[in-house]
Amino acid sequence: MVQLSLEMHNFEEELTCPICYSIFEDPRVLPCSHTFCRNCLENILQASGNFYIWRPLRIPLKCPNCRS
Repeated sequence: MVQLSLEMHNFEEELTCPICYSIFEDPRVLPCSHTFCRNCLENILQASGNFYIWRPLRIPLKCPNCRS
C-alpha cells in the first residue's frame, strides 16, 4: 500500500506544472522537453512584454525552468 502511494505521488509530480503547481491544463511541451500549462506560459510572456510580438514572429520562448 505504501508503494502504491509513493507511485501515485511520483505520477502526480510528473503531471504538475512547475509554475502553478497544479495538474497540467492544456499542456505545452517546449523544445527542451519541459512541460507547462498553456496559460502559465502565456502569463509569463504577457508579464515580459513579449507576448504580442512572440506569436506572429514565432520568437523562441526561453524555458522558465532551464532558460534554453
